[in-house]
Amino acid sequence: NSVYAAGFIGSYNLIPEELLSKTNKKTCRRYAIRPEVIEMSKKVYVQSDEYEYLEGIITNQIAQGSVARTVITINSNIEISADSISQENFSYQIGEYVYLRVPKKDIVKLSR
Repeated sequence: NSVYAAGFIGSYNLIPEELLSKTNKKTCRRYAIRPEVIEMSKKVYVQSDEYEYLEGIITNQIAQGSVARTVITINSNIEISADSISQENFSYQIGEYVYLRVPKKDIVKLSR
């Protein structure tokens, strides 16, 4: 569970701790999140303790077979990827503002 390992094992988003809720803030510096566990919506999600919430602007979309990878920029400088079945993600447009949620159980705390 290190930043080094997350960099070459599969496809992970590396998220700095300040983007996640204060309850996780003191445990480590970064988290790893797989693109396929990120849910995306045009509307704000109803808040639940089971999820972390982010928001940003779609900056790119890439078709990868039956999967669509959507790149979202958060806080003007952090890019993360969200994967889903192509038809779902391509209903969104580049430049569109979106809301994201990630199940807390799918967030991997990385060692420093």
